[in-house]
Amino acid sequence: MARALENTGVAAYAGAAPKVVNNDVLAAAAGIHSVEARHAAFLNLVNDASPYPNAVDEAQSVSEVLEVAGEFVTSEVDPSAYETGEDRPEQARKADNDTSDVDVLNYALTLEHLENAFYRDGLAGFTDEEVANADVLASLDASVREAVPDHLRTVGAHERAHVDAITATVQDLGGTPVEEATYDFGYETPSEFLGVARALENTGVAAYKGAAPTVSADAVFSAAIGIHSVEARHAAFLNELNEGSPFPDGVDEPMSMSEVREVAAGFIVEE
Repeated sequence: MARALENTGVAAYAGAAPKVVNNDVLAAAAGIHSVEARHAAFLNLVNDASPYPNAVDEAQSVSEVLEVAGEFVTSEVDPSAYETGEDRPEQARKADNDTSDVDVLNYALTLEHLENAFYRDGLAGFTDEEVANADVLASLDASVREAVPDHLRTVGAHERAHVDAITATVQDLGGTPVEEATYDFGYETPSEFLGVARALENTGVAAYKGAAPTVSADAVFSAAIGIHSVEARHAAFLNELNEGSPFPDGVDEPMSMSEVREVAAGFIVEE
C-alpha cells in the first residue's frame, strides 16, 4: 500500500505542477515531488520491483489521482473542487531573465551527457562480480548485491534515453544540441564508482529543481518534471547503496545553473 501511495504521489505532483501559477509555490512543489520519488524508489525496491521502472515518470490528472485516493477516503470528495477554472491567472513560471528554453535544455543536456558517459564507460570497466562485491556494499544481503549491476545498467539506459529525448527537443525548437565532452571521473574502484554515481544523481535532482522556474513552454516543463523525479529515484537508490538515507530531507533543495556547471566542470577535461 505504501508503494502504491508513493508512486501515485509522484504522478500527482507531475500532473499538477504545470498548472501552478506562483513560482514560489512551484519551487516548493518541485522539492516535494522529488522526495515523493525517492520514497517511491525505496518502496519499489523493498517490494522486489525496480526502483525506477521508467526513464520518464508519467503524470496523472486530478481525476486519475482521486480515483486511487478515493479508495482510502471515507468522506465525500468532489473532484470539481480541485479543477482549475477559465478565470485562473496565467502561470508566471518563466523567471525574469534571458535564459531561453533551448538554453535550459542544453544545460540539462550537458548534465545528461555527463551521466550517460559515466555509466556507459564505468560499467564497461568493471565486471558484474566486481560491482556486486564492492566494499561499500558489504553490509547488504547477497541477493541485493547481485541485483546492483542490473539496476545500474537501467540507470545508464535512462540517462541515454534522456540524452536522446532532450537532443530531439532542442532540434525541434530550432536549436543546436550541445555535444558530449571528454570526462575524467577520478574513480579507481567499484566503491569509488558508486560514490561518484551518488554525487552525480543528487546533483541532477538539484539541477532540475533549480532550472524549473526558467522554463516557459508547458511541454518542455512537463517533460523536465518527469525526468526530475526519475533522477530522484536514481539518487535514492545510490544513497542507499552508499550507506546513506535514500531521502535525507523533507524537501529537496535546488542548485543554480552556475553551481551545477561548477560541479560538472570538475569532471570535464575537454569540451
